[in-house]
Amino acid sequence: MGNSVRLALAILLATSSVFNADFINVPFAQQSSSALLVNYNETDGEPPVPVITTTPEVTPTTTEESTTTQSPDTETGPEATGSPEPTVLPTIEPTESPEPTPTIFPTGEPSPVPTGSPEPTITPSIEPTLEPTIEAEILRNVMPSHREDMQRILDNYIGIIVGNADAQTSGNNIIASKITTIQKNANTRLKAFIAENNRTNALFNGIELGTKEANLTNSFNYLLQMAQGYHSYVDNGNGCGVSYTSGTPNCYQDNQIPEAIVEGLNWIYNNYYQNADAGYYGNWYAWEIGHPTSITKILALMEEEIIQRDPTLIPRYVAVMDAYLRNGSGDIDLDSRFHTGSNLADIAVNRMVQAALMDDEPRMQKAVSDILTVFLTIDPNNIQHGNTDGYYADGSFIQHHRVAYTGTYGINLLDKVMTTVKVLKDTPWSPGNQLNDIVLEWIYNGFSPVVFEGYMMEIVKGRSVAKNSTGYSNNPRFIEAMVSLSETLEGAERKKLESHLKYVINSCQSTSAFNPSSINDYQAVIRYQEILSDGSIPSECATESIHHYAFNNMDKNVHQRIGYTFALSRSSNRISKYEYMSGQNKKPWFQGDGTFYLYFTGADHNEEYGYQYIATVDPYRYPGTTVPVETRQTISELYGQDWYENPDHDLGFTSSSVSQNDYVYFPVGTNTYSGSAVLGNYAVAGMQLGDENAYAAKESGILPDDFVVYKNAEANKSWFMFDDEIVFLGSNIHDKKNRQVVTTVDNRMVKGNVSLTLADQQGNELNFTNGGFNDVKWVHLDAPENKTVMGYYFPEGENITLSQEVRSGDVKDVYGTKSVAVNNKQFVTTVIDHGANPDYDSYSYVLLPGMTKQETADYAASSDKVKILRNDESIQAVKQLALNVVGINFFKAGKVNEFSCQNPAVTMIQKKDKELTISLSDPTFSQSEISLFVDGKWEKTDSNSDYRVKVNGDVTEITFNTDGKNGKSILASLKLSASQPETTPEAGSGSNSEETNLPKLDFEVVNTGVK
Repeated sequence: MGNSVRLALAILLATSSVFNADFINVPFAQQSSSALLVNYNETDGEPPVPVITTTPEVTPTTTEESTTTQSPDTETGPEATGSPEPTVLPTIEPTESPEPTPTIFPTGEPSPVPTGSPEPTITPSIEPTLEPTIEAEILRNVMPSHREDMQRILDNYIGIIVGNADAQTSGNNIIASKITTIQKNANTRLKAFIAENNRTNALFNGIELGTKEANLTNSFNYLLQMAQGYHSYVDNGNGCGVSYTSGTPNCYQDNQIPEAIVEGLNWIYNNYYQNADAGYYGNWYAWEIGHPTSITKILALMEEEIIQRDPTLIPRYVAVMDAYLRNGSGDIDLDSRFHTGSNLADIAVNRMVQAALMDDEPRMQKAVSDILTVFLTIDPNNIQHGNTDGYYADGSFIQHHRVAYTGTYGINLLDKVMTTVKVLKDTPWSPGNQLNDIVLEWIYNGFSPVVFEGYMMEIVKGRSVAKNSTGYSNNPRFIEAMVSLSETLEGAERKKLESHLKYVINSCQSTSAFNPSSINDYQAVIRYQEILSDGSIPSECATESIHHYAFNNMDKNVHQRIGYTFALSRSSNRISKYEYMSGQNKKPWFQGDGTFYLYFTGADHNEEYGYQYIATVDPYRYPGTTVPVETRQTISELYGQDWYENPDHDLGFTSSSVSQNDYVYFPVGTNTYSGSAVLGNYAVAGMQLGDENAYAAKESGILPDDFVVYKNAEANKSWFMFDDEIVFLGSNIHDKKNRQVVTTVDNRMVKGNVSLTLADQQGNELNFTNGGFNDVKWVHLDAPENKTVMGYYFPEGENITLSQEVRSGDVKDVYGTKSVAVNNKQFVTTVIDHGANPDYDSYSYVLLPGMTKQETADYAASSDKVKILRNDESIQAVKQLALNVVGINFFKAGKVNEFSCQNPAVTMIQKKDKELTISLSDPTFSQSEISLFVDGKWEKTDSNSDYRVKVNGDVTEITFNTDGKNGKSILASLKLSASQPETTPEAGSGSNSEETNLPKLDFEVVNTGVK
């Protein structure tokens, strides 16, 4: 992002006559030159699926934290399939589960108050009315010159919901299919609408109101479907409701609909909505976001018809929607843990449209000012409003304070941002094109690296990793955002984004890949088809095909090569081990303990991973993990419900309490060491396994006696990512409970004919049968039907268990309560058994993606590939011989060859002739300096002020300034001093002595777990 763009945004927010600077307290002059730094937060469930889809049912927006101990509903409607003529069903699946917002500390202590200037209390110019019953008149606060702008906002918003007349009559086949679905839904809802004289406690047949907020959500959504049908043009005389005969219904401008909508809204208001104190039950998200979103769309679509019939209806509903924003006292509150990120964007868009309906300029100005905060990059060193959720400078996206969530929450926020841009277009509140570079940075550096061939990776999906959907179906909003953004760009930038969009679509290899019918905005549908059919736009990936992305702020790595992409999930005391909530992702225990996913180019990635993988894989055998052999129970098995309930305890456990967040929903680890260093396109990552914070809290007496906790195994783990190979090291493997411990080398889901070959240390091939093999040198797997061709090399020989088995499962075993059978999935599993009570055991193996059996055998027989330098409790180090690159994790003070360190550090070093290039990162995020010592006399050759060099005799001390770097790799370039005799050994050769030239300072990596 260029400095000019940052300056433009700062000026836009701080000095514009429209964007009042009083609304945002951000010291822009003090911001980093690398990013605008402020916090936003979102606390929603998975991104809501809009009402306009090609499926007949309306999938309601994903719900949030429950404000009571009532069990929330956990199922959502099906993904849009794009079927042109779906069967119309009369019901909607209940809304999804609550989404509490956590604090970030593993000890149960409250988060400290951020330092710096306090944020001011923001009082809207028009105070909201919070009375349960309201007599209201339409407010007129807008200047006469802006009344046309208010109408333009409504027109823009309606265009997104149902398209404009030109789009509806364009003859576009996708739009025509959407309108057909809308008409069928509207007709079904109108027929299910209960006449007032026959009504008791339901507006629609079978949807009883009064105790379940999901049914109120459905009722508003049904009215919205009717409003959409009323505004969707169809040229036939087939009628609607009681007058419908056959064919595609025609509810367009049918007078039955406004009469029913106005009467129905009044009936719900009077009986189930107007009393905010009595009405606020179940899930908070429904009342503050879900219901208001549907209501606001109805009011916008039917404004004229409503005013004609009841001019008090709109202001009455707006006032009560304000009343339900109780965490913001009737408005958005940037200090509320609920009004953050995507939630904030949802609420702000609703309030913009409501401002247009009410001609309320101060409300508009406040809502726009609030939503602009989501464009700003999170600075962990300068957290605003106490929230850590949002986009980070390294491309990470965090939700719930500690969950990697680019794949759902991040996508949802991107969608809301582009909706905002479109709604405000051609009005004084529009940011214009000044924010394009920020959104482009998100797309290229945040989203695209975790979307492989159109498939959203598992490592950034939180609990949604187990949902009955696919990595392909996670991306419609991403595609639509790129389409919409491209329309605001010009020249080379526009062509680059359009080419990238085309690449994302064309690279999908699955039959269930992206369907353009899932695009909501009709204009975006038309533009999408234009881009895809334009032969002058090439299909080119805008990101590098050979690259490494270190998302250290969310403990994730993505290693991209032409034939494969490797994705790694780490965790720490900063980032959660997993996310579980409300029966979603029920068996997640080891998903953040070094689990990896290897995606092959050209494969249907649904056949590699996805919900079918999560539903059938052995949850104790995630690839790359080191775990104790034991049986664990799910939360519902332990407590008979989807959370732990103990409101009388000091920590006040309820379904939405902070303690529930900390110890049940998304627990962090006790380990401080988790990081990676990047050198060019190569990287080394390291992690010390830790317990869940709940285990440490239980051992120290913080948690109740009946709260069940599990202890993990102990180990140090490293990954060295090069071109043809990825090296895995494990050391210090032991267990304080004397249990058996195993490491899963890999656990791949494959299909079709599978060939498995393995060989001993002499290279003799062994006959494969399910079972154990001793002193294995290499294994080869060939499953060509899903592009899986790869080898596993064990440089020190390993005793392994190799199995090929067929597994079946059901989605309800890992997510929700809806049964979706997953049958006959074939798995190839390789396991290293460390035995019972292992005595600081270790392992080493090399992943060889894309290698044939012969190439694997040749690699294993060669002595010029990789060399393990150390693999013990202090240091793990590997040298790639052809590259002359050494990767090192210093878990304790020590020395490997000519490199020593007195601090926890992760580093990668390359030597070429008489030059050294060093990349170093602080894996604890807590050190102000790290000193790396190198034998010989070296001098600095660059102007990087983040490190300094000092020669002490025959040793050079390189001190890196890691203060506030948050895991960022710091690069250093050095050359051999002219006074240095040429006796310095090559990088990665020579002695492994820990004593030579080692500073006399010992340390041990901090692990806050109780042993």
